Amino acid sequence: MFRAALVLALMPGFVFAQQDAIVVTASRTQQRLRDAIPHTTVLTEKEIRDSQAVDLPTLLRSEAGFEMAQTGGTGAVPSPLSLRGNSSARTLVLIDGVRIEDSGVGSTALQHLMLDQIERVEIVRGNVSSLYGSNAVGGVIQVFTKRGKGEPKPYAQVMAGSRNTSDLQAGYGGEAGGTSFNLSVSRLDTQGFSAIDPAQAPLANPDPDGYRNGSVSLSAARRLSAAHEIGFAAFNTEAISTGWWP
Repeated sequence: MFRAALVLALMPGFVFAQQDAIVVTASRTQQRLRDAIPHTTVLTEKEIRDSQAVDLPTLLRSEAGFEMAQTGGTGAVPSPLSLRGNSSARTLVLIDGVRIEDSGVGSTALQHLMLDQIERVEIVRGNVSSLYGSNAVGGVIQVFTKRGKGEPKPYAQVMAGSRNTSDLQAGYGGEAGGTSFNLSVSRLDTQGFSAIDPAQAPLANPDPDGYRNGSVSLSAARRLSAAHEIGFAAFNTEAISTGWWP
């Protein structure tokens, strides 16, 4: 009885804290999550870290209404994404407010967006074309890269795993005198595995499908008042998907 009472007592505070999160994608202005009219989900930095996912498609596949099949290892070309059954051409993807859709094929290379550089993800489900145009009939997925918070300090992370996999990240960021800034660099290397099983195709060359991704993000902002700030953000990623290199 005590455990049940404790859970019931803590739950309202937890739900309130979730609903009190600040979002911008649902209306293109800051508002509390509980005030957003479209169905909106916020994936915080802690939730991203706790997911233990490496790239954005792996993180999003656990979300309701999102569909994207990926055959192969990290960096493999996935099927077009779908949000609530809408085609990729009707699902808008933004990074820090900038559209990253490939106009040639009408889709976005989400497989090359590593979570090392991502601080928050907001998912708006449903038609918000009145705000973003016809590409947002199915909804909007907005990725926010890391921002400086608190006292300026360096940070780093090292990960190693099977198949010669390594993930390195380093950065420096924080706030000083009303100015926030952050610089983050990361690199993922993995040997991968062969898409061909030699037992099924003995004449084929079972070379491993390796993947390498190098990313860098830079941001700076100056607060002008309680409601206004000016700043910039830059993001770049380069990826190679080939056979394994030494």
